[in-house]
Amino acid sequence: MKVNVAPIKKVLGPKVSFEFVTTAKEFADSEFIWADGDIKVIGEAVNTGRELELSGTILVAAALKCDRCLEEYTASIEIPFAERYREDDTKEPLEQAGLSYYQGDEIHIDQVVLENIIMAEPLKRLCKEECRGLCPYCGINLNHAVCACNHQEVDPRLAVLQQLLKKQ
Repeated sequence: MKVNVAPIKKVLGPKVSFEFVTTAKEFADSEFIWADGDIKVIGEAVNTGRELELSGTILVAAALKCDRCLEEYTASIEIPFAERYREDDTKEPLEQAGLSYYQGDEIHIDQVVLENIIMAEPLKRLCKEECRGLCPYCGINLNHAVCACNHQEVDPRLAVLQQLLKKQ
């Protein structure tokens, strides 16, 4: 994914819009990418004076498995991103916090998109917020049925006190 910034490099203020569509398999051959299906990147580049600012949204389709009920579900996730670039006329890599460098008239944003997708992976994958999960005794999906298991769990540290109640 390359953003052509030639029209805005020398002029302060104008914007260049960009849009890319690719699939997760074509985009990155990484075991860390959780996206499945299409990846769409929409954004714009703006010349702010000393640097170019790229911002936009990454739209990701994903086939995930719920952490509570183990059912598969699909999710569409929007990931906002913003990155600042400064032209590097030297051939040596420069370092500055929060700033990337580019050469020529194009900025390659593949790595930025990949990093944002990796960082946006859901920590807790839930098919729905009110997912009830699986019964810890029989394993039935509690979203679809009710089981007959006894769900009154006693803390093992307090089990001795329960024995005292049975004697009375």
